[in-house]
Amino acid sequence: MRKNINKFTTFLIAATLALCIGCKSENGISPESTPDTHSGNNVSVSFYSGIEMLNGVDNNSLIITQAKFVLRQMRLKVSGEETLSDIRLDPFVVNVDVDGRVIVAAIAQILSANYHHLKLQIHKPTPQDNINDPDFFDGNQSFSTVVRGYFNGVPFVFKSRMTSARGIDIENSPIFITPTVLVNFTIELNPYLWFIKNGDYMNPTSPQNQNDIDNNIRDSFRRVYRDMDMNGHPD
Repeated sequence: MRKNINKFTTFLIAATLALCIGCKSENGISPESTPDTHSGNNVSVSFYSGIEMLNGVDNNSLIITQAKFVLRQMRLKVSGEETLSDIRLDPFVVNVDVDGRVIVAAIAQILSANYHHLKLQIHKPTPQDNINDPDFFDGNQSFSTVVRGYFNGVPFVFKSRMTSARGIDIENSPIFITPTVLVNFTIELNPYLWFIKNGDYMNPTSPQNQNDIDNNIRDSFRRVYRDMDMNGHPD
């Protein structure tokens, strides 16, 4: 049954990306930088929100309706070597699915090898980057992360200018990538935890909470694992 699911998942990813040729995708990925789905792609990277709404100790409430960020230079490191295989180098927007579904962010063909480490950068875009989402720009300022929602029933938009290079060890690694089998790695993060401090939700609109929220976002990129059936859980 798992083999049938894997074959269907691989076909679905390829068919979806093929239909995007000649158009702009909703997450800001341009068709020019999307890998050719017929070239034997053997790795994909997805995001799983692991949504968990928490109750603040002071009865503060938080509802997130949108969470997105800009990534660049997503790479896998070969075990026991300094070799890096590039998955994506150009900046692109990742929209976290706030309903808890696994979302494919990148797909590529890389060197067949054992891999144990994923490297990426959370980064503010520049006007020269192919980021067509105006939420990440405001005059001369740009932002790496944008979150919308409701804090105690009041709408908010939180924006972060934080940049960070992250390295994450792959669980149960090394993972061998073959030339012909598509292996999916899922990065798990929970955007609700971005706004937690001492067990309570911080007000996203309060400037005094900016650094704490920025640090939470930076530290949330810490778990990645092989997830062949893309159900948000490690195989």
